[in-house]
Amino acid sequence: MIFENVSSLADILRVESLTDYPQIADVLIPAAEKVICDAVGTAWITANATDPTVVQLGCVLVATWFFKPEAFGELTPGANFMMTQLQARALESDDDE
Repeated sequence: MIFENVSSLADILRVESLTDYPQIADVLIPAAEKVICDAVGTAWITANATDPTVVQLGCVLVATWFFKPEAFGELTPGANFMMTQLQARALESDDDE
């Protein structure tokens, strides 16, 4: 969902191809999407999947977990800040309805 339009994820991770690292597609991408959807709300994320902050947060999570596997599932302070921004925006949109 979030990564459908991300063509440069391999460049961000500095790998030749995502197919060379099956854990990216099989574990990291689904985990990042789940963390974001659970924190912000699946409906809001689905409606805003191309939002730059959503995409950037997804890439930050995947890159962090790829380069530092022992941090899998954790949020860095920067990722936490981005998540908080998305949660606030989702709450604002709920208030508008």
